[in-house]
Amino acid sequence: MSAELTELNAKLDYLIEQVDAQRQRQAMLEELWRDMQPVIRDASDIAVQELAEVDGAFRMEDLVALMKAFLRNTRTFVKLVEQMEALMDLMPDVNRIMTPAMDQMVEQLALLEEKGFFKFANGMLYIADQVLSAFDEEDVRALGDNIVTILTTVRNMTQPEVMALANRAIESVEAPVEEDVSVWRLMREMRDPATCKGMARMLQMLKALGEQETLGTN
Repeated sequence: MSAELTELNAKLDYLIEQVDAQRQRQAMLEELWRDMQPVIRDASDIAVQELAEVDGAFRMEDLVALMKAFLRNTRTFVKLVEQMEALMDLMPDVNRIMTPAMDQMVEQLALLEEKGFFKFANGMLYIADQVLSAFDEEDVRALGDNIVTILTTVRNMTQPEVMALANRAIESVEAPVEEDVSVWRLMREMRDPATCKGMARMLQMLKALGEQETLGTN
């Protein structure tokens, strides 16, 4: 009988300990709940205010669809994160490579600016704008049809001997001429080999112009 009482008392003591432990846990939970209530209330108010801004544009079905899409593409997101991590690991190496390249590019741009390259390019854009404003589509098509002839003419005109001849002609035109020139002096100049050669060139040019006019008439 004494053994049974002892065992019963032990069980009662265990039950009392469990009840006390449960009471303590309950008290801790109640205290935690009291502490969390203000936080939960503030979070709820903020959530209501924020969700009010998307009222009508957001539905619970959209959130469910988003969650489903995320779950279906979990592996894709994981791979994306891994790639981002690998890219972040490469960033120090990329910075070491790009920094000198960027510095060199800035130096080159500054050098071009110093030489007036950008002002020249701006002037070329202005010229192109003027050309586009002055010529229509038919003019551009005609230019394309005659571009070979134009380039050939420009090439011939820029030959060293042609440029030298043009410079000599300009210099001779700009050179001062005596006001009192006698007929005998003109006759003497006509006998000069250089004068004869120049007149021959002029006659040859006039002949070529006449032949071209004849071809155009035919």
